[in-house]
Parts: sequence; C-alpha cells; structure tokens
Amino acid sequence: MLVAYSQSLPWPWIYSNPQFPAYAEQREDRMHACELLSGTNTNAPVMVSMPAEIHLASGHPAVLLPTTHDIPSIDALRRRYGVRFLLATRHELAPLVSQRLALRSVAGRFGYVLYEFPAAATVIAGSPTGAGLDPAPENRSR
Repeated sequence: MLVAYSQSLPWPWIYSNPQFPAYAEQREDRMHACELLSGTNTNAPVMVSMPAEIHLASGHPAVLLPTTHDIPSIDALRRRYGVRFLLATRHELAPLVSQRLALRSVAGRFGYVLYEFPAAATVIAGSPTGAGLDPAPENRSR
C-alpha cells in the first residue's frame, strides 16, 4: 500500500513548493557564497541567518544572526561566541546596523557580503540602541 501511495506523489512539484519559492536557487547561492570564507581561519565563527547550511558548506562554526537585527543582541552574541565574521545578503542588514557595529565589508559574491567585525568591536558610544549593554566578559569585575 505504501508503494502505491509513493507512486502517486507529485515528485516534480515538491521542489517548487509555493511556501518556499526559489529555495533551491537561494541555497545554491549560499553554498557559493561560502567560498568567501575559504581564505579565513576555519575556527573563526561566522554569524549568519542559516547557520546549519553555512556550517556544512564552509566548516566554520556558525551562530544565528538575530532575525530582528537588534544591535545590542548582535554585539552580545559577537562577544559571547567570539564571532569574527558576518555573512548576509546584500540588503539583509540596514546601513545603520553595519555602521553602529563598525562592520567592514571584506568581499561579496552571489548577492552575499562578508563583513568582518573589528578586533575590539563595541557598539559606538552614544548610540541609542547600544545603551545598557553589559561590558565584555574580560572587562567585568569579579
């Protein structure tokens, strides 16, 4: 009975599922964008919106980019996990986010941009969304 049912499934339409339009093309672009990470230290964590796929394609540890792109949250994750790079689509981050986090564009490919956090990155002082951040763990008093 299961064999008969499996033969009746619309296999050609499964990948063109309307819930995920152009998913295969977007996934392929992400895989090619991982080549931007090839010349970097493979132990350097990268912040992305699809961490499982990026980790499998690049070998880099991956941290989930908060969907809200909240500056204090991104900075807290960066400090907590030692994130050095951020890989995002060209229009995924608002210019204000990259400016406040002092992200430096390293390379771009297939609609993706690889950003690098500054070595001792902190949110720019006086930013309204950066107020109230905890100090970096190495600067906390014991």
